[in-house]
Amino acid sequence: LLAANGTAAVANDDTLIMAANNISINDGASDAITGLIITSTTGNLTVTTDGQNQDVSATIGSFTSSGAGDFLVNALNDDDDTTVTVTVTGGLTTGTSGVVTLTSTETGGGGNIIMSVGGDYAATGLTSLIGANHADAVVGLTLSGATNTGAVLLNDGATGDANGHATLTLSSSAAQTFAGSVTGGADAE
Repeated sequence: LLAANGTAAVANDDTLIMAANNISINDGASDAITGLIITSTTGNLTVTTDGQNQDVSATIGSFTSSGAGDFLVNALNDDDDTTVTVTVTGGLTTGTSGVVTLTSTETGGGGNIIMSVGGDYAATGLTSLIGANHADAVVGLTLSGATNTGAVLLNDGATGDANGHATLTLSSSAAQTFAGSVTGGADAE
């Protein structure tokens, strides 16, 4: 599946069927999975740092789960000043109880997660944006599709400005709808 340079060999007109298999995109690669990614049961797609102190960038055509497959993005604490950037050019849909979770546990600086979804967004399970313990860290999700549904939890790690930030942005030049809920992790977050 991966070429020598770490680029996933899935073309625009290809479909990657994960089924119950898990796929991880991690440090040291700028991965482009431009075709459709479908997980029909419990397979998870994870984009994460893994201890090499390198930024991670992934571009994905779309993600559809008809089962409990999750979409997970991590910036781990052992990767100082790293940024994880995920661009889903099409839509993102989770089925059954599939969740979307963006988590930064970085304490030494950085630990940003920047994710955008260009098409419609429909998360059946909870969408969690969990900020880092560093004041400069941002965990952000930008939704640009016309139709967006789901329950979103914004949890910046702790109260006050001494910790990271969790942000949800609706951004489009056309009309957008959002059906669901947006809640904070606790008071003053």
